[in-house]
Amino acid sequence: MTNHDYVLARFRGEIERLGFQYKLWSPATYALWQRGGLGAGARVLDAGCGPGFASLDLAARVGAQGHVTAFDRTTKYLQHLEQQLDARQITNVTLKQGLLDNTELPAAEFDFIFTKMVLLFMPDLDRVIAEFKRVLKPGGKLLVSELAAYWQVSPPNPAVDKVIARSRQHFCDNGAKPEVGRVLPYALSQGGFKLESLEPEVKIDRPGSDLWRSLTLLYEVALPVYVEEGIVSQAEAKLFQQEIANMAKSAGTFITSYLFLHIVATK
Repeated sequence: MTNHDYVLARFRGEIERLGFQYKLWSPATYALWQRGGLGAGARVLDAGCGPGFASLDLAARVGAQGHVTAFDRTTKYLQHLEQQLDARQITNVTLKQGLLDNTELPAAEFDFIFTKMVLLFMPDLDRVIAEFKRVLKPGGKLLVSELAAYWQVSPPNPAVDKVIARSRQHFCDNGAKPEVGRVLPYALSQGGFKLESLEPEVKIDRPGSDLWRSLTLLYEVALPVYVEEGIVSQAEAKLFQQEIANMAKSAGTFITSYLFLHIVATK
């Protein structure tokens, strides 16, 4: 892993987990695109595209007359997307690797920028916002989904809550800001964007749901690395797994998702 790689990119099974996560939240993503007016013929920057699940949907949405630039910093994600593009014979997507605060893309190039769960990893939010403004056409729109609060399981469980807290701290130690959505609308307005809409979204569900599966899948992927790196001990990881399994059998258990903010902003 290079210093520029996404913090979870080294986790085995992470691409599959991201695909599950994308599908879980895709109705809200499609609604955001609809509210922003993203349609056929548009030129779109998928900023922080990851393995490219949104890029593939965007390619279909903009059609043959439109174009998608899939931009990410992590090599293996772009390689995965390239394989998908080749397999599906999709020709209206261009891949570019780099950093979002200095994309080296042409000015006033895009009608839309879409970014989801990416800005929380940016060390200098204002620089990224300025870069987004630079590469958007006049009147172009920025479509953003970002976190404003972390998720949790209920009722409180000390063993589970400890590992979740360590996981959150791991993100923070690697420069992430899990509640970036709390400051993002202000930062966008200060950066010269006009806020057109701001929609919150949170899910609450019980064990056995896709939302619960998203929790267990995350820790299936992450816990071995957390133990290897000393973020949690082997005993803490084992207890976490036992308690999650026990909670899943309780009629009173539920999970509260991240709080998302879905934003449409105009240059």
